[in-house]
Amino acid sequence: MYAAFIQSDYLEFWGVKQAWRGVKALFGGKTVSESRLFGTHRLETRGIYGWVRHPMLSAGLMFLVTSGPSLNNIVYTLMYTAYMLIGGYYEERRLLRIFSEEYHNYQQNVGAFFPRLRQLIA
Repeated sequence: MYAAFIQSDYLEFWGVKQAWRGVKALFGGKTVSESRLFGTHRLETRGIYGWVRHPMLSAGLMFLVTSGPSLNNIVYTLMYTAYMLIGGYYEERRLLRIFSEEYHNYQQNVGAFFPRLRQLIA
């Protein structure tokens, strides 16, 4: 998760940059006519994203799976897994719309939540 945060714009991911732009606009600062969304200016395929397409979601799941066993943890892990699958599905659709063929090729070569076996062997 740390590698994914460092490699991506984590202030944008957390919404800090969007909030700052909103505060500036409230006090008469320049507004951005079409704000750039996180991850839309280029497809990131280097570093951790060369192994897994959704490293932050995968890291969250690994954290939960390796936490101490309890009924709460099992329920929360199941809920997180559902969130991960549903959120990943919609994120994939969005990225296909933005990057089309380039993202489709990326999907063929890189696993969504876990590295593909052929990546580990190569």
